Amino acid sequence: MHFKLVDARDGSEISISSLPLTIGRGDTASLCLHDRWVSRLHCEVTSDNEGLLVRDLGSRHGTMVNGETIRERRLHPGDTLVIGLRQFQVSAVPSDVGVTS
Repeated sequence: MHFKLVDARDGSEISISSLPLTIGRGDTASLCLHDRWVSRLHCEVTSDNEGLLVRDLGSRHGTMVNGETIRERRLHPGDTLVIGLRQFQVSAVPSDVGVTS
């Protein structure tokens, strides 16, 4: 199973294919968000045997999952991830999507 983040503003999708994924407004972030409320390195998405984890990297304005400020939290399909002024919905994509026989 793969995951993606769906931007609530415009429905654009960000595939989570390479982990860890660092999110921030700085040049070194894997995913750069141009938002003054986002720290240079704001948070990081990683995985383990149970799925995705998001960890705040000491950001000034915090990282939220489902309306709650977090330090670290497991992400599930349907969760809402807020980074700065950006809101994303976590979505699961079955591994066999796009594969033809």
